[in-house]
Amino acid sequence: MKVLSMCFSILQSIPRKKIFQSPFMKVVNEAEMMSLNQQKRIEELEAQLGEVEDIVRDLRAELREVQDELEKLTKNSMQCSSEQKSGHDVAASEEMSNVKTISDFGSVALKFCP
Repeated sequence: MKVLSMCFSILQSIPRKKIFQSPFMKVVNEAEMMSLNQQKRIEELEAQLGEVEDIVRDLRAELREVQDELEKLTKNSMQCSSEQKSGHDVAASEEMSNVKTISDFGSVALKFCP
């Protein structure tokens, strides 16, 4: 940018007729046009980046919500599963208390239900 501003100050000191005829001025004009086009492109890309960042932010929020919901469902499922197991354990222990065993041959036990 400093070089460009130096060029402009030099060009301002040259009479107008010579500036428009100068090949140097053509190069400067082309450089200005390229610079303006690049600046436009940068602004377009920055706008697109902003949009993409907004989308990413929204997707992350949605992902957090889904993860929270999944965690709640998993906890509920585990609670239901443990409640069912404890219900089966109670039923099994009641059943075992109703079973009578007869020890006849040492370690061999015969079981029967009344």
